[in-house]
Amino acid sequence: FVLGFSTADVLMLLISAWRLCLNSTDQREGLLAPRYPGPLQAAPCPFLAISRMLKKLAMLDVAIVGLYLVTYCMAIYKKIGVVVSACEGIAVLFGA
Repeated sequence: FVLGFSTADVLMLLISAWRLCLNSTDQREGLLAPRYPGPLQAAPCPFLAISRMLKKLAMLDVAIVGLYLVTYCMAIYKKIGVVVSACEGIAVLFGA
């Protein structure tokens, strides 16, 4: 779960970079060809959209672990009356 989203994100970035490289060599005979000074026109890459989504999901598990650790560490203040509870917060983050 923790490494899966990050690994999939890097894989999608690698595929989109590979796709960009292949498209640039087909259209311009290389990425830095001086004959065609115009911008590279390529179709939107669906792998970048997937990568953005996976990047957010990869950080969501960090938020879940952070919430758990903060509530666990704040339990030492229960003696003086400070009560911190995650209640349904972790379930909402898992549902997201």
